Amino acid sequence: MPGYSNHQSGSALDLNTSARGVYSWLAKHGKAYGFRRTVPSEKWHWER
Repeated sequence: MPGYSNHQSGSALDLNTSARGVYSWLAKHGKAYGFRRTVPSEKWHWER
């Protein structure tokens, strides 16, 4: 529904995980910063 996106509220990010080292760093360190993958089919989508 429009206006209720986690992206709009600032709690979700779509990151360029195809860039070298980005996904591996997030997978290893994201949790320490409060980030986690919430959509299994989207490696780029991370939420806080």
